[in-house]
Amino acid sequence: MKPKIQMEIRARDHDQLVAVATVDTKVKRPGGLLSLPAVCPNVLYLNAMLKCNAGDRREIVYGRMLALVTTAAVDPALPREVAALSAFLLYHLDAGFERIFVFLDMTACVEDVTSRLHPAAARASIDHVEFVARPTAEAAYPSCARFASLRLCLADEVQARQQLNCELAMRRCLARNVDAAPRALAWLVHLDLDEALYSPGPPLTTFFANLDASIDQFTFVNHEAVPTSTSSSGNFMVDVTHFKVNHLVAPFTPGARAAMRRFQARTAHGQYMLAYDNGKSAVRVGGDVVPASVHKWTTKRSSVCNFADPRHLDIGHTVSHAQSPWVLHYPNCGYDWFETKYARLGPFPDAWFQGALPIEPCFHTNARDVWLSCVKKGDDNAMREMYKTQVVLADSTEMAECVREGVCLSITKVADRVAALMGAKAAPRSETLTREDGRVDGKEPKQSDPPTVAGGYNSEKAWMLAAIAQQFLT
Repeated sequence: MKPKIQMEIRARDHDQLVAVATVDTKVKRPGGLLSLPAVCPNVLYLNAMLKCNAGDRREIVYGRMLALVTTAAVDPALPREVAALSAFLLYHLDAGFERIFVFLDMTACVEDVTSRLHPAAARASIDHVEFVARPTAEAAYPSCARFASLRLCLADEVQARQQLNCELAMRRCLARNVDAAPRALAWLVHLDLDEALYSPGPPLTTFFANLDASIDQFTFVNHEAVPTSTSSSGNFMVDVTHFKVNHLVAPFTPGARAAMRRFQARTAHGQYMLAYDNGKSAVRVGGDVVPASVHKWTTKRSSVCNFADPRHLDIGHTVSHAQSPWVLHYPNCGYDWFETKYARLGPFPDAWFQGALPIEPCFHTNARDVWLSCVKKGDDNAMREMYKTQVVLADSTEMAECVREGVCLSITKVADRVAALMGAKAAPRSETLTREDGRVDGKEPKQSDPPTVAGGYNSEKAWMLAAIAQQFLT
Protein backbone atom coordinates (compact mmCIF):
# COMPACT_ATOMS: atom_id res chain seq x y z
CA MET A 1 0.00 0.00 0.00
CA LYS A 2 1.51 3.34 -1.05
CA PRO A 3 1.66 5.86 1.79
CA LYS A 4 -0.67 8.83 1.63
CA ILE A 5 1.13 12.13 2.05
CA GLN A 6 -0.31 15.47 3.09
CA MET A 7 1.73 18.58 2.42
CA GLU A 8 1.28 22.29 2.74
CA ILE A 9 2.78 24.03 -0.27
CA ARG A 10 3.40 27.77 -0.19
CA ALA A 11 4.47 29.34 -3.47
CA ARG A 12 6.02 32.76 -3.78
CA ASP A 13 6.51 35.11 -6.70
CA HIS A 14 9.53 36.84 -5.17
CA ASP A 15 8.14 38.52 -2.02
CA GLN A 16 4.47 38.05 -2.86
CA LEU A 17 2.69 34.92 -1.63
CA VAL A 18 0.71 33.68 -4.62
CA ALA A 19 -0.71 30.34 -3.49
CA VAL A 20 -1.13 28.09 -0.51
CA ALA A 21 -2.42 24.56 -0.94
CA THR A 22 -2.78 21.46 1.20
CA VAL A 23 -2.18 18.43 -0.97
CA ASP A 24 -3.16 14.81 -0.47
CA THR A 25 -1.21 12.56 -2.79
CA LYS A 26 0.47 9.19 -3.02
CA VAL A 27 4.10 8.51 -3.83
CA LYS A 28 6.07 5.30 -4.04
CA ARG A 29 7.74 5.90 -0.72
CA PRO A 30 8.46 8.68 1.79
CA GLY A 31 11.17 10.83 0.30
CA GLY A 32 9.94 10.19 -3.23
CA LEU A 33 9.47 12.84 -5.90
CA LEU A 34 6.22 14.78 -6.05
CA SER A 35 5.33 16.70 -9.19
CA LEU A 36 3.91 19.94 -7.82
CA PRO A 37 2.11 21.33 -10.89
CA ALA A 38 0.12 18.11 -11.19
CA VAL A 39 -1.20 18.23 -7.63
CA CYS A 40 -1.39 21.98 -7.11
CA PRO A 41 -2.93 23.47 -10.26
CA ASN A 42 -3.90 26.73 -8.57
CA VAL A 43 -0.21 27.59 -8.30
CA LEU A 44 0.44 29.41 -11.57
CA TYR A 45 3.65 27.66 -12.60
CA LEU A 46 6.10 25.56 -10.64
CA ASN A 47 9.43 24.41 -11.99
CA ALA A 48 10.66 21.96 -9.37
CA MET A 49 10.26 18.34 -8.39
CA LEU A 50 10.18 18.31 -4.59
CA LYS A 51 11.30 15.49 -2.29
CA CYS A 52 8.67 15.14 0.37
CA ASN A 53 7.72 13.23 3.48
CA ALA A 54 4.40 12.95 5.26
CA GLY A 55 3.53 16.13 7.12
CA ASP A 56 6.09 18.26 5.27
CA ARG A 57 5.54 22.00 5.02
CA ARG A 58 7.49 23.36 2.06
CA GLU A 59 7.85 26.84 0.66
CA ILE A 60 8.99 27.12 -2.93
CA VAL A 61 9.54 29.89 -5.43
CA TYR A 62 7.22 30.58 -8.30
CA GLY A 63 8.92 29.56 -11.57
CA ARG A 64 9.23 32.48 -13.93
CA MET A 65 8.41 32.00 -17.62
CA LEU A 66 11.35 32.46 -19.98
CA ALA A 67 11.44 33.73 -23.55
CA LEU A 68 14.29 33.80 -26.05
CA VAL A 69 14.89 35.80 -29.22
CA THR A 70 17.38 35.00 -31.97
CA THR A 71 18.11 36.28 -35.46
CA ALA A 72 19.03 33.29 -37.62
CA ALA A 73 20.69 33.38 -41.04
CA VAL A 74 19.58 29.89 -42.04
CA ASP A 75 19.76 28.64 -45.62
CA PRO A 76 17.23 25.79 -45.86
CA ALA A 77 19.28 24.29 -48.70
CA LEU A 78 22.16 23.63 -46.28
CA PRO A 79 21.28 20.73 -43.95
CA ARG A 80 23.90 21.70 -41.35
CA GLU A 81 22.27 25.11 -40.87
CA VAL A 82 18.81 23.64 -40.38
CA ALA A 83 20.34 21.06 -38.01
CA ALA A 84 21.99 23.86 -36.01
CA LEU A 85 18.64 25.65 -35.70
CA SER A 86 17.00 22.39 -34.64
CA ALA A 87 19.66 21.81 -31.97
CA PHE A 88 19.33 25.40 -30.71
CA LEU A 89 15.56 25.09 -30.37
CA LEU A 90 15.57 21.64 -28.77
CA TYR A 91 18.27 22.53 -26.25
CA HIS A 92 16.67 25.76 -25.06
CA LEU A 93 13.12 24.39 -24.95
CA ASP A 94 14.44 21.48 -22.91
CA ALA A 95 16.30 23.93 -20.64
CA GLY A 96 13.04 25.64 -19.68
CA PHE A 97 12.24 28.34 -22.25
CA GLU A 98 8.51 28.68 -22.84
CA ARG A 99 8.71 30.82 -25.99
CA ILE A 100 11.37 31.28 -28.66
CA PHE A 101 11.14 33.99 -31.31
CA VAL A 102 13.16 33.15 -34.43
CA PHE A 103 13.66 36.04 -36.85
CA LEU A 104 14.83 34.55 -40.14
CA ASP A 105 17.47 36.83 -41.63
CA MET A 106 17.63 35.30 -45.10
CA THR A 107 15.03 35.57 -47.82
CA ALA A 108 13.72 32.01 -47.42
CA CYS A 109 10.09 31.81 -46.35
CA VAL A 110 9.18 30.35 -42.99
CA GLU A 111 7.76 27.15 -44.48
CA ASP A 112 11.02 26.40 -46.32
CA VAL A 113 12.83 26.34 -42.99
CA THR A 114 10.24 24.73 -40.72
CA SER A 115 9.55 21.91 -43.17
CA ARG A 116 13.19 20.85 -42.93
CA LEU A 117 13.58 20.97 -39.15
CA HIS A 118 14.53 17.83 -37.26
CA PRO A 119 11.24 16.01 -36.49
CA ALA A 120 11.66 16.50 -32.74
CA ALA A 121 12.30 20.23 -33.22
CA ALA A 122 9.33 20.53 -35.56
CA ARG A 123 7.03 18.93 -32.98
CA ALA A 124 8.37 21.06 -30.14
CA SER A 125 8.07 24.23 -32.22
CA ILE A 126 4.34 23.95 -32.78
CA ASP A 127 3.35 25.43 -29.42
CA HIS A 128 6.54 27.18 -28.34
CA VAL A 129 8.32 28.81 -31.31
CA GLU A 130 7.31 31.80 -33.42
CA PHE A 131 9.10 32.16 -36.76
CA VAL A 132 9.18 35.63 -38.32
CA ALA A 133 10.17 36.10 -41.95
CA ARG A 134 12.50 39.00 -42.71
CA PRO A 135 9.94 40.93 -44.83
CA THR A 136 7.47 40.73 -41.94
CA ALA A 137 10.04 42.08 -39.50
CA GLU A 138 11.17 44.82 -41.88
CA ALA A 139 7.59 46.01 -42.29
CA ALA A 140 7.39 46.49 -38.52
CA TYR A 141 10.79 48.15 -38.05
CA PRO A 142 9.55 51.76 -38.54
CA SER A 143 7.38 51.39 -35.44
CA CYS A 144 10.39 50.52 -33.24
CA ALA A 145 11.87 53.04 -30.80
CA ARG A 146 15.40 52.38 -32.11
CA PHE A 147 14.45 52.62 -35.79
CA ALA A 148 15.52 56.24 -36.30
CA SER A 149 19.01 55.62 -34.94
CA LEU A 150 19.52 52.35 -36.83
CA ARG A 151 17.62 52.73 -40.10
CA LEU A 152 20.63 53.71 -42.24
CA CYS A 153 22.47 50.57 -41.11
CA LEU A 154 19.68 48.02 -41.49
CA ALA A 155 20.56 46.80 -44.97
CA ASP A 156 24.21 46.05 -44.16
CA GLU A 157 24.40 45.49 -40.39
CA VAL A 158 22.98 42.33 -38.90
CA GLN A 159 23.55 43.84 -35.44
CA ALA A 160 21.13 46.65 -36.32
CA ARG A 161 18.49 44.14 -37.41
CA GLN A 162 19.12 42.07 -34.29
CA GLN A 163 18.40 45.04 -32.04
CA LEU A 164 15.12 45.83 -33.77
CA ASN A 165 14.19 42.15 -33.73
CA CYS A 166 14.76 42.18 -29.97
CA GLU A 167 12.39 45.12 -29.71
CA LEU A 168 9.77 43.30 -31.78
CA ALA A 169 10.19 40.18 -29.64
CA MET A 170 9.61 42.23 -26.50
CA ARG A 171 6.43 43.58 -28.08
CA ARG A 172 5.28 40.02 -28.80
CA CYS A 173 5.98 39.02 -25.20
CA LEU A 174 3.81 41.86 -23.94
CA ALA A 175 1.00 41.02 -26.36
CA ARG A 176 1.10 37.36 -25.36
CA ASN A 177 1.00 38.25 -21.69
CA VAL A 178 -2.33 40.03 -22.15
CA ASP A 179 -3.91 36.79 -23.33
CA ALA A 180 -1.91 34.35 -21.20
CA ALA A 181 -1.63 36.01 -17.81
CA PRO A 182 -1.42 32.76 -15.81
CA ARG A 183 1.70 31.81 -17.78
CA ALA A 184 3.04 35.27 -18.46
CA LEU A 185 6.52 35.61 -19.96
CA ALA A 186 8.72 37.29 -17.38
CA TRP A 187 12.24 37.31 -18.89
CA LEU A 188 13.55 37.74 -22.44
CA VAL A 189 17.05 36.55 -23.39
CA HIS A 190 18.85 37.49 -26.61
CA LEU A 191 21.17 34.85 -28.07
CA ASP A 192 22.64 34.02 -31.45
CA LEU A 193 22.20 30.66 -33.14
CA ASP A 194 25.78 29.74 -32.18
CA GLU A 195 25.17 30.26 -28.46
CA ALA A 196 23.67 28.24 -25.63
CA LEU A 197 22.61 29.44 -22.18
CA TYR A 198 24.01 26.86 -19.78
CA SER A 199 23.65 26.65 -16.02
CA PRO A 200 26.42 24.96 -14.00
CA GLY A 201 24.19 25.18 -10.95
CA PRO A 202 20.40 25.08 -10.54
CA PRO A 203 18.09 24.89 -13.59
CA LEU A 204 17.61 28.11 -15.54
CA THR A 205 14.00 28.42 -14.40
CA THR A 206 15.06 28.18 -10.76
CA PHE A 207 17.82 30.73 -11.25
CA PHE A 208 15.46 33.30 -12.75
CA ALA A 209 12.75 32.58 -10.19
CA ASN A 210 15.15 33.35 -7.36
CA LEU A 211 16.48 36.65 -8.72
CA ASP A 212 15.65 39.60 -6.52
CA ALA A 213 12.62 41.58 -7.67
CA SER A 214 14.75 44.73 -7.94
CA ILE A 215 16.88 43.22 -10.73
CA ASP A 216 15.69 44.00 -14.24
CA GLN A 217 18.68 42.77 -16.22
CA PHE A 218 21.27 40.03 -15.78
CA THR A 219 24.34 39.81 -18.02
CA PHE A 220 25.94 36.38 -18.29
CA VAL A 221 29.64 35.70 -18.79
CA ASN A 222 30.47 34.00 -22.10
CA HIS A 223 32.97 31.21 -22.67
CA GLU A 224 34.27 30.45 -26.16
CA ALA A 225 34.18 27.03 -27.80
CA VAL A 226 37.50 25.50 -28.87
CA PRO A 227 37.22 22.73 -31.49
CA THR A 228 39.75 19.96 -31.01
CA SER A 229 39.54 18.60 -34.54
CA THR A 230 39.36 20.01 -38.06
CA SER A 231 36.63 17.48 -38.90
CA SER A 232 33.02 18.15 -37.97
CA SER A 233 29.59 16.61 -38.35
CA GLY A 234 28.20 20.11 -38.80
CA ASN A 235 26.32 20.09 -35.49
CA PHE A 236 28.69 22.12 -33.32
CA MET A 237 26.59 21.76 -30.17
CA VAL A 238 27.25 18.01 -30.33
CA ASP A 239 30.78 18.09 -31.75
CA VAL A 240 32.45 20.61 -29.43
CA THR A 241 32.78 20.14 -25.67
CA HIS A 242 35.78 22.34 -24.78
CA PHE A 243 35.50 26.02 -23.98
CA LYS A 244 38.03 28.77 -23.42
CA VAL A 245 37.23 30.41 -20.08
CA ASN A 246 36.51 34.11 -20.38
CA HIS A 247 39.64 35.91 -19.17
CA LEU A 248 37.47 38.08 -16.91
CA VAL A 249 36.77 35.06 -14.69
CA ALA A 250 39.89 32.95 -15.36
CA PRO A 251 42.10 31.98 -12.38
CA PHE A 252 44.74 34.58 -11.48
CA THR A 253 47.66 32.15 -11.37
CA PRO A 254 50.99 31.71 -13.20
CA GLY A 255 49.74 28.50 -14.81
CA ALA A 256 46.61 30.17 -16.14
CA ARG A 257 48.63 33.11 -17.42
CA ALA A 258 50.99 30.79 -19.29
CA ALA A 259 48.08 28.88 -20.84
CA MET A 260 46.36 32.08 -21.95
CA ARG A 261 49.59 33.36 -23.47
CA ARG A 262 49.87 30.18 -25.55
CA PHE A 263 46.47 30.98 -27.03
CA GLN A 264 47.53 34.58 -27.63
CA ALA A 265 50.69 33.45 -29.44
CA ARG A 266 48.57 31.63 -32.02
CA THR A 267 47.05 34.81 -33.48
CA ALA A 268 48.57 37.76 -35.30
CA HIS A 269 47.21 40.31 -32.82
CA GLY A 270 47.79 38.39 -29.59
CA GLN A 271 44.13 37.63 -28.96
CA TYR A 272 43.03 35.24 -26.27
CA MET A 273 39.34 35.13 -27.19
CA LEU A 274 38.63 35.28 -30.91
CA ALA A 275 35.16 36.80 -30.60
CA TYR A 276 33.40 39.00 -28.04
CA ASP A 277 34.08 38.83 -24.28
CA ASN A 278 31.34 41.03 -22.78
CA GLY A 279 28.54 38.49 -22.34
CA LYS A 280 24.87 38.42 -23.28
CA SER A 281 21.86 39.56 -21.26
CA ALA A 282 18.39 38.67 -20.05
CA VAL A 283 15.86 41.38 -19.22
CA ARG A 284 12.51 41.46 -17.48
CA VAL A 285 9.61 41.78 -19.88
CA GLY A 286 8.30 45.34 -19.74
CA GLY A 287 6.92 48.10 -21.90
CA ASP A 288 9.77 50.51 -21.17
CA VAL A 289 12.62 48.16 -22.19
CA VAL A 290 14.60 48.59 -25.42
CA PRO A 291 17.88 47.03 -26.57
CA ALA A 292 21.00 49.10 -25.98
CA SER A 293 23.09 46.74 -28.14
CA VAL A 294 23.14 43.05 -29.01
CA HIS A 295 24.70 42.47 -25.58
CA LYS A 296 22.57 44.58 -23.24
CA TRP A 297 19.20 46.25 -22.78
CA THR A 298 18.23 49.69 -21.52
CA THR A 299 16.26 49.46 -18.29
CA LYS A 300 15.24 51.85 -15.53
CA ARG A 301 16.08 49.57 -12.63
CA SER A 302 19.01 47.46 -11.47
CA SER A 303 21.32 45.53 -13.80
CA VAL A 304 23.59 42.75 -12.54
CA CYS A 305 26.34 40.69 -14.17
CA ASN A 306 28.32 37.62 -13.12
CA PHE A 307 31.75 38.82 -14.22
CA ALA A 308 33.85 41.86 -13.40
CA ASP A 309 34.36 43.88 -16.57
CA PRO A 310 36.93 46.67 -16.01
CA ARG A 311 35.50 48.64 -18.94
CA HIS A 312 32.42 49.48 -16.86
CA LEU A 313 32.99 48.00 -13.45
CA ASP A 314 30.35 48.21 -10.73
CA ILE A 315 31.25 45.89 -7.85
CA GLY A 316 27.90 46.52 -6.19
CA HIS A 317 26.12 44.96 -9.16
CA THR A 318 28.50 42.07 -9.84
CA VAL A 319 27.99 38.56 -8.49
CA SER A 320 29.99 35.34 -8.68
CA HIS A 321 29.74 33.31 -11.87
CA ALA A 322 30.20 29.97 -10.09
CA GLN A 323 26.51 29.11 -9.65
CA SER A 324 24.90 31.43 -12.20
CA PRO A 325 24.40 30.70 -15.92
CA TRP A 326 26.99 31.13 -18.66
CA VAL A 327 26.69 31.71 -22.39
CA LEU A 328 28.56 29.04 -24.33
CA HIS A 329 29.63 30.61 -27.62
CA TYR A 330 30.45 28.44 -30.65
CA PRO A 331 31.78 31.08 -33.09
CA ASN A 332 34.10 29.05 -35.35
CA CYS A 333 33.28 25.37 -34.92
CA GLY A 334 33.82 23.41 -38.11
CA TYR A 335 35.71 24.64 -41.16
CA ASP A 336 32.57 24.71 -43.31
CA TRP A 337 30.94 27.10 -40.84
CA PHE A 338 34.09 29.22 -40.71
CA GLU A 339 34.32 29.50 -44.49
CA THR A 340 30.60 30.17 -44.99
CA LYS A 341 30.65 32.90 -42.35
CA TYR A 342 33.31 34.96 -44.12
CA ALA A 343 31.96 34.18 -47.58
CA ARG A 344 28.64 35.71 -46.51
CA LEU A 345 30.23 38.66 -44.73
CA GLY A 346 32.37 39.47 -47.76
CA PRO A 347 34.53 42.63 -47.82
CA PHE A 348 33.01 44.24 -44.74
CA PRO A 349 34.46 47.62 -43.66
CA ASP A 350 36.78 48.27 -40.72
CA ALA A 351 33.95 49.79 -38.70
CA TRP A 352 30.40 48.91 -37.75
CA PHE A 353 27.35 51.15 -38.02
CA GLN A 354 28.62 53.22 -40.95
CA GLY A 355 31.91 54.09 -39.30
CA ALA A 356 30.54 54.90 -35.86
CA LEU A 357 32.16 51.87 -34.19
CA PRO A 358 35.70 51.09 -35.45
CA ILE A 359 36.88 47.49 -35.57
CA GLU A 360 40.43 47.25 -34.30
CA PRO A 361 42.74 44.94 -36.31
CA CYS A 362 41.93 41.47 -34.99
CA PHE A 363 41.29 37.84 -35.86
CA HIS A 364 37.95 38.83 -37.42
CA THR A 365 39.46 41.31 -39.87
CA ASN A 366 42.37 38.95 -40.61
CA ALA A 367 39.93 36.16 -41.46
CA ARG A 368 38.12 38.53 -43.80
CA ASP A 369 41.36 39.43 -45.58
CA VAL A 370 42.53 35.82 -45.83
CA TRP A 371 39.20 34.75 -47.30
CA LEU A 372 39.15 37.57 -49.86
CA SER A 373 42.69 36.59 -50.88
CA CYS A 374 41.56 32.97 -51.25
CA VAL A 375 38.70 34.05 -53.50
CA LYS A 376 41.12 35.91 -55.77
CA LYS A 377 43.49 32.94 -55.93
CA GLY A 378 40.74 30.40 -56.44
CA ASP A 379 41.72 28.12 -53.54
CA ASP A 380 41.09 28.08 -49.81
CA ASN A 381 44.36 26.62 -48.55
CA ALA A 382 45.27 29.74 -46.58
CA MET A 383 41.84 29.82 -44.95
CA ARG A 384 42.11 26.16 -43.97
CA GLU A 385 45.56 26.78 -42.50
CA MET A 386 44.27 29.74 -40.49
CA TYR A 387 41.47 27.60 -39.09
CA LYS A 388 43.83 24.75 -38.25
CA THR A 389 46.50 26.86 -36.54
CA GLN A 390 44.49 29.66 -34.90
CA VAL A 391 41.09 28.13 -34.10
CA VAL A 392 41.55 24.39 -33.55
CA LEU A 393 43.53 23.02 -30.58
CA ALA A 394 44.15 19.40 -31.54
CA ASP A 395 46.96 18.73 -29.05
CA SER A 396 45.24 16.71 -26.30
CA THR A 397 48.17 17.19 -23.92
CA GLU A 398 47.99 20.96 -24.21
CA MET A 399 44.22 20.93 -23.85
CA ALA A 400 44.51 18.80 -20.72
CA GLU A 401 46.95 21.36 -19.30
CA CYS A 402 44.54 24.19 -20.09
CA VAL A 403 41.75 22.32 -18.30
CA ARG A 404 43.96 21.70 -15.26
CA GLU A 405 44.88 25.38 -15.05
CA GLY A 406 41.25 26.48 -15.30
CA VAL A 407 41.73 28.23 -18.66
CA CYS A 408 39.55 25.70 -20.50
CA LEU A 409 36.44 23.84 -19.44
CA SER A 410 35.29 20.44 -20.63
CA ILE A 411 31.49 20.66 -20.69
CA THR A 412 29.82 17.54 -22.03
CA LYS A 413 26.29 17.99 -20.70
CA VAL A 414 25.14 20.21 -23.57
CA ALA A 415 26.49 17.87 -26.25
CA ASP A 416 25.05 14.80 -24.55
CA ARG A 417 21.64 16.40 -24.09
CA VAL A 418 21.41 17.71 -27.66
CA ALA A 419 22.54 14.35 -29.03
CA ALA A 420 19.86 12.60 -26.99
CA LEU A 421 17.16 15.06 -28.07
CA MET A 422 18.09 14.62 -31.73
CA GLY A 423 18.69 10.89 -31.55
CA ALA A 424 22.33 11.40 -32.54
CA LYS A 425 25.57 9.93 -31.26
CA ALA A 426 27.70 12.15 -29.04
CA ALA A 427 31.20 12.85 -30.30
CA PRO A 428 33.96 10.60 -28.89
CA ARG A 429 35.95 12.26 -26.13
CA SER A 430 38.89 11.64 -23.84
CA GLU A 431 37.95 10.38 -20.39
CA THR A 432 40.74 12.51 -18.92
CA LEU A 433 39.02 15.71 -20.01
CA THR A 434 35.75 15.67 -18.14
CA ARG A 435 36.13 18.51 -15.65
CA GLU A 436 33.16 20.88 -15.86
CA ASP A 437 33.94 23.35 -13.09
CA GLY A 438 37.29 24.68 -14.24
CA ARG A 439 38.85 24.48 -10.78
CA VAL A 440 42.49 23.62 -10.26
CA ASP A 441 43.18 20.46 -8.27
CA GLY A 442 45.43 20.47 -5.21
CA LYS A 443 46.64 23.43 -3.21
CA GLU A 444 45.77 26.97 -4.11
CA PRO A 445 48.46 28.13 -6.59
CA LYS A 446 50.59 31.17 -6.08
CA GLN A 447 49.08 34.29 -7.60
CA SER A 448 50.52 35.54 -10.85
CA ASP A 449 52.66 38.61 -11.22
CA PRO A 450 50.64 41.43 -12.78
CA PRO A 451 51.20 42.28 -16.45
CA THR A 452 53.05 45.43 -17.40
CA VAL A 453 51.12 48.64 -17.95
CA ALA A 454 52.63 49.48 -21.34
CA GLY A 455 50.60 49.02 -24.50
CA GLY A 456 47.13 50.13 -23.40
CA TYR A 457 44.12 47.99 -22.57
CA ASN A 458 44.22 44.31 -23.52
CA SER A 459 42.86 40.99 -22.32
CA GLU A 460 45.77 40.40 -19.95
CA LYS A 461 45.29 43.71 -18.17
CA ALA A 462 41.55 43.09 -18.07
CA TRP A 463 42.28 39.68 -16.53
CA MET A 464 44.38 41.32 -13.80
CA LEU A 465 41.79 44.01 -12.98
CA ALA A 466 38.94 41.50 -13.03
CA ALA A 467 40.85 39.19 -10.69
CA ILE A 468 41.27 42.04 -8.20
CA ALA A 469 37.57 42.87 -8.43
CA GLN A 470 36.56 39.22 -7.96
CA GLN A 471 38.12 39.29 -4.48
CA PHE A 472 35.35 41.64 -3.38
CA LEU A 473 32.53 39.38 -4.61
CA THR A 474 30.71 36.94 -2.38
